[in-house]
This record gives sequence, C-alpha cells and structure tokens, in this order.
Amino acid sequence: MIASVKKLTASLMLIAFGAGFFSMLCLAQAATTTPTASTTPATVAQNDSFLVYSDSDVPVILPRSIWDNSPNLHNLLTWIPQNTVYPSDWQPVERIIIHHSATANNDPIPAIARIQSIYRFQAVTQGWGDIGYDYIIDQNGKIYEGRYGGNGVRGAHVFRDSDKDNFNYGSIGIVLLGTFTNQDANPQVYASLERLVGWLAAANGLDPIAIKSSSIWNFNTKGFTDVFAGYTVLGHKDIENTQCPGIINLNNVRRQAAVYAANYKNYLYQTIPQTAGSVADNNFYQVVNGARKAYNTMATLTSSGGTYSKLIKISKSQIDLFSDSRFYKYLTGSLLRSDKDSTIYLVSDNGKIRPFKMTAQQFVNIGYNLSSVKTIPKDELDFYVMDQPIFYGPDNSLVKKRGDPSVYFIENGKKRQVGSAALFDFLGFVWSKIKTLADTEIDNYLTGNAMPYPDGSLVKFSQSPAVFLISNQQLRPILSAEIFESLKYSWNKIKTLPPNEMASLAMGEPARYPDGTLLKTKENPAVYIITNGQKTLVASAEDFTRAGYKWTNVIALNANDFNSLYGGAVAGATTLSGTQSTPESSGQSQTAPNNVFSGEPARNATQSVAGEPFIRVAIYSPPQSQDVIVSSPGQYQYCNSNNSCQTKTGQTVVPYSASVNAKFIPLAGSILEIVSYADWNWNKSANYNKFRGTLEVRYSPKSQKVWAINELPLEDYLKGIGEVNNGEDYGYIKTLIVAARTYAYYYIKQGGKYGTDELYQLDNTPSCQLYKGYGREALASDIVRAVTETKGEIITYNGQAIVAAYSSGAPEVYTDGTRSACSVWSGKYCQTGFEYLSGGIKDPAGAPYTRTTCGADNHCAGMSAAGGRQLINNGKNYKEVLMYYYKGTLIGKAY
Repeated sequence: MIASVKKLTASLMLIAFGAGFFSMLCLAQAATTTPTASTTPATVAQNDSFLVYSDSDVPVILPRSIWDNSPNLHNLLTWIPQNTVYPSDWQPVERIIIHHSATANNDPIPAIARIQSIYRFQAVTQGWGDIGYDYIIDQNGKIYEGRYGGNGVRGAHVFRDSDKDNFNYGSIGIVLLGTFTNQDANPQVYASLERLVGWLAAANGLDPIAIKSSSIWNFNTKGFTDVFAGYTVLGHKDIENTQCPGIINLNNVRRQAAVYAANYKNYLYQTIPQTAGSVADNNFYQVVNGARKAYNTMATLTSSGGTYSKLIKISKSQIDLFSDSRFYKYLTGSLLRSDKDSTIYLVSDNGKIRPFKMTAQQFVNIGYNLSSVKTIPKDELDFYVMDQPIFYGPDNSLVKKRGDPSVYFIENGKKRQVGSAALFDFLGFVWSKIKTLADTEIDNYLTGNAMPYPDGSLVKFSQSPAVFLISNQQLRPILSAEIFESLKYSWNKIKTLPPNEMASLAMGEPARYPDGTLLKTKENPAVYIITNGQKTLVASAEDFTRAGYKWTNVIALNANDFNSLYGGAVAGATTLSGTQSTPESSGQSQTAPNNVFSGEPARNATQSVAGEPFIRVAIYSPPQSQDVIVSSPGQYQYCNSNNSCQTKTGQTVVPYSASVNAKFIPLAGSILEIVSYADWNWNKSANYNKFRGTLEVRYSPKSQKVWAINELPLEDYLKGIGEVNNGEDYGYIKTLIVAARTYAYYYIKQGGKYGTDELYQLDNTPSCQLYKGYGREALASDIVRAVTETKGEIITYNGQAIVAAYSSGAPEVYTDGTRSACSVWSGKYCQTGFEYLSGGIKDPAGAPYTRTTCGADNHCAGMSAAGGRQLINNGKNYKEVLMYYYKGTLIGKAY
C-alpha cells in the first residue's frame, strides 16, 4: 500500500508540474554526489564501441538495461506511464528538445555511473519516479535509452512555470552529458545528436528544419489550450529562461538531421539478438508516424504496396521503442507477483513474463532479492503473455546444445558462454566433462555474462614476442623484460594463445606499477613515488627520508620504458643530494625465455593514459643557416639546448645549428605555428603550418639534417591527414582513415619507418602519409568525424598491425589485380608474415581511376584507392573494403 501511494504521489507531481518547475538550468546538475557504477552491465547486440549499425548510418541506441541494471535501481522506478487517463501519457511526437546535463565536461565519472546518478537524483531526490530525459548522449557519442515508456511517452524535462505550460506532452527530450554554456560539444557528440534527431524525426514524420505551431497542455486550464510556435527541433532555452543547452549549434544540427531523416525515411528493419543466447524474430519492420508496422514476409510488404530503400539490421530493443509492448506497465527485468499467487515472474525483453521454478535460496543465489518483487493485481498480470519458465542450472557444470558448438559454464544457476576453445583450455576445463542437453533445457537457464580471461593472467600470442597482463578484460602490454621482472612476474606463468584470441580482448594502457612504488630512470637521479597511477617527484633527500622510504626499494628503469609509462622525467629535476646510490634493478635477476620480448622495437613515442600512442612526424628540414620561427597566441613552454625552460607567448626564434635541441610544449591547449614554414593549399587560402602537440627542432646525426618534428597523439595526427578529400563518400573516408591509422601504428611499434636511430617515425610527405596538421581540421570536418567514429581501429594479421600500403590504383588492377609487395619492394615483404600483401586482388568494374599506370609512388600494392571508392559506391562498408584488399586480416580496436 505504501508503494502504491508513493507511485501515485509521484505521478500526480509530474501531472501537476513536470520537470521544468524545479530548475532553470537542466536538472541533472544537482546530481553532484559521486555515483557508483553497477557491476552487471547488460550485453547488447551491437558492440557499444560502434555508434551506427553495420553498413548503415542508423544510430545505435543502447537499451535502458545498460544502465538500469540491478534490482536496486529497478526499485527506484515508481512512475509508470498510463494510457487510461486523460491526457494519456503517450502523445504524438511534435517536437524534439535538446538539453545539456550541466555536469562536468571530461567527466572523471564513467558515463553509465553518471546516468545512474542523474536517475537517482530525478527519480528519488526530485520525486519524479524516473529519469526525465528520453535519450542521453555521452561525450563519446554513445546514445542511451532513458525514460521508460518508449516513443511518445511523457517526459519530465520542460515545464514552463511562468504560464504553467507543460511541454513534456508530445515532445522528446535529449540530454547531452556535459556543460556547454561556454564550451562547445565535440564532433562525436554532434554526429550522434544529428543522427538521433534525424532518426527520431523520420520515425515520427517530423521535418527537423520546420517551424510549426502546436497545442500545449496547460496545468491551469487542464487542456491543450495554449499554442507555441517554434522550431520542431529546439533547445530548452528556446522555451523558457535558461542557458540550457548552452552554445550547441542547433542550426547545424537541424540541417544535418534533415539530411539523415531523408535517408532514413524509407528504411526497412530486421532485428538482431539483444542479449547473448537470445534470438531475433523474423519480421520486417517499418516505423511510420511514431508506430511500427510488422510484416512476417517480404512478400507481405510488397503485396500491400510497401517499398523500401535499404534493409537494416537493428537491435530488438531499439525497434521495440515503437511497439505496442511499450504500453506495458513494467519494464524489462521487473520482478512481478500476483496478489492471488506466490509465483514470481520476470518480465523478459520480448514483453512476456517467465515464471521462476526454483527454491527461495536459488532465487537469491541467482542474484535477485525477494524485496524487489512487486505485487500487482492478478488482472494486471494476466495482461502479459506467458513465456518459458526459468530453472536454476546445475552449478559448476559444462553444458551445450545438440548441433550447436557453443559451450556454457553454469555458475550461480546461470549459463555463461565460454567463447573459444582457447579460453576453455585456459580456464582448465575438461572437454570430456561437457554434457549435451536438450535445447529447451538450456534455454530455461538465465544467461549470465560470458566467461572472461581471469584478471592477472600473463599471456602472449603465437608468432609474437609481446607479453600482456590481462586486467578488466583488457590486454595491457608489458613493455620490456626489465619491467616484467621488476613487477615480480614469473616467466613460467606466461601462457601462449592463438593470434585470433586477441580480437576478443580490448587493448589497454601498458601495465604500470602499483601505488607506492619508487621509480627513477637510469639516466637521471630524480626519484618518483607512484600515486593514483601517476608519478610525483620526491623533491629532496630529506623528504625521501622523512617519508620513511628506503633507497633499496627504488626501481631504476630504462628511460624509454619510464617515458612510455609516465611521460618522462621532469626537465631540470634536482638531484637528491646526499643520497645513497640507487640500485639499477630490484630483486634477483631472471633470464627471459628466448621467445619473449626478443627483438622488441624501440619506442620513441610516449604512451597516453588511454593506451593511444603518440607519433613523431618530420614536418620539414630548414635550409642551412635558416632560423626556425615558432609562434602561438597562447602560452607554451620553450626549452632550449641547455634544458633551460621558460613559459612564453608570441614568437620564438631558434637559430640554425648542428647542435640545436629546442622543444615547444603547448599549455592549456595552445596551437603552435611554424612561421618559417609554408605549406599552402591549392588556392593559397590556407597555410598548413599550425600543429597540435609539441614541436621540436633537433639535429639528426643519421640524416645529418636539422628537422622540425611534431609529436602528438595518433588520433590528432589522423585529423590532419591529407590523403583523402573532405566531401568524398563518407564510407571511403572511414576506409582510408583506418588504413592510415594502421600504417602509422605499425611504424610506431617498429620504432619508425627510417630506423630506431632516426628522430622521427614518419615524415609528412606522400612517401609516408600526407600530413597537414591542425589547419586541415577546420577544412575537413568529415575527416575529423571519421577519425572520431573509428577511434583505435586498426587492421591486424595474425594479431599484429599490418603495413597498410595503399595507392591510387590504375586500370592494371582491374585486369590483373594488385601487385605483390614482394615484387614492388622485395626484402622483408618476400618473407612470411606479409601474405596479406601478396597481390592479385582485382578492382571492381567502374573504378574511377585518376592514374593510367602503376609505378613509382602509385605502386598498386595493397589497397587501390579507386577500387575502394567503387566498392563503397557498390554498397560495401569500410571494413569489408579493407578486408577485401588485405586478405586474411581482421579489424579491431588497438586502444
């Protein structure tokens, strides 16, 4: 009875006031307590690192279950939409309203935990019974389903208190995580917002660029009596006096959304499984005027006069936003019990209910709590369709279905898939222990998270010497044998896995030392203490002694290893005077096996915290005696050849010298310009002489030249690539960017294209990859977007990054196929490991060649640009194009 009163009270509050009554900024900002992320995220059909569905521009909307993922969170949902009251909580959608959450930009709190915090604040603290927004977009561009109820449900995001107009009826509320009052959103957020608005507009028959009038529900008159005229897509501040959503460029959003909406308008959909072990239905769906139409066969669609422009595979949860099941009172995952019966039911993702057939203790073991069960009237429960029962699986057993190779381990009554034979062996399971059961029996067990490789495992992959630590299902490379031994790892604990297993694990940052470790470089006496994963300089010997540290505990590392882990020693750090000499290594030395760490490439670039590498690019070599002039309107640190550093703005002249060693480090995001360097575009409207990251002016003993070198994160480097034109087919731009990333990544790992003794890894010319720097970004928004959407994706062969060679192509490739790298460059390309460049891959008919012959810089080995463009035009996606030209390769995330 108390729960019922609470639910009614929350409902009445929202009918009376709505969200906007309580705040003029956007209510998420009040959720300032540190949120705690749940540990049981759901599995979704689409890998959430991808923002659109395969071979399409349809945005992936992650289901509510991604963040509303525990019984405790379920219980906070006390507002349930009703369609038996006036006005109904479902109304035709007439507007899309954009908000920002007024939470931190570059939020240290993970997005899911932040959404959960906003949900608790709005559902409990504000008493609204649910999150107010229909959709949430995080700062990586991921889109999440928000408020329960699906398309057209009444939200809780805009109530104009001045006249008591409730805009929550007939509107969709989208919130962007962050504060954009003075800082604009990043390209990923914009791209996802444009696609989402376009998709929702197409689904609801809206024109994103239209201005229209509509009736608004008024609390005083109890009717849709007020009229509002404005854009179909608008910001919170367009309705009432608020800054929300800041400086978001809604004009651009409307224009781009209109383009997407025109594309989406006649799409046809089929569903893919939402969770591991679940199945999709075989229907075809169209979404028209806010509702979905289902066709059991294509013939049914065409015989009714239906047409479509493209068939898209989409998650069931996303298409269900428009299904009749959204009118059910309880969301997926709810636990229900009739007031006439003790049987407990689970609401499954197909809208049906499944009865539990197990003991009370088994119910608890499987992860549920009896206090989470909602007791509802029997006639309300009878509204649901009954589905298969849920049984408690036999713990610690291995089971499979007949005719299906998938193997499951039963733990706490749930089946957990063992994803590969290699993992099966790694976990110590015995093949003869697998029991084959009837399909229906296994289907009656709930599905748990897939079995992982255990944290703390040490692994390497066959045909590669690199060693990794597994942590949080990420491969964390151990950069050297010296680090391996100083971390007290044991060589005989390393297990070798087949190369294809690498694709099942994300690449993480290098393995680091635990907090409290004392480190130094062999080349520098400065000592650091590791705190919260970062280095902190110990300022003096007195501080060292006062803190109770011991000199024998200091670990001395190679400078390259130290720089890769922690970004380098502090310039000009003071020697700890009066110190004892520190040992060069800690603990007893071991001998690394011959096949581990052997031939490890030198690392000239530091590794960023997120695992993204840095790259060093030669910009130009000034003529002898010509000074190098660097400038910036913002602050930067300038360090000269004597390692004397000062903070400056404006211009600095570096005199030409065979001993020059100058470095420019931008501060607070400053952009550096090489005034003495000119690289004009075709009509001299832009000089590509501005760069992100650091600049160095150094003399190279190897090439015997002075070089201006740009060091920056790999993703920033790719935004300045000049190998593809802005405005080209977007699928081809993504194709080229992934190839360019892979090419650069390969040479970073090799220590550079010109040898580890050269100061840079690539130059900025077509002999490596054409690179134009920061100035390119403003003129090439499509390239920036493609970099963002494919972040970290590389092409691998036998688990290693490939030499992703590409050139313009020529008619020869259509008739004879691509050339082999062995015939073009000989040397290492004639050895095993480069089979993906063996040639013979023919371009499709109609390829738009710009070159007539192969040869010189148009080498015609690897990917043909003309053929790639044509394959995209033929309907292939960027991954299919890459794997076509580089045979036997895979595409995955390196970081």
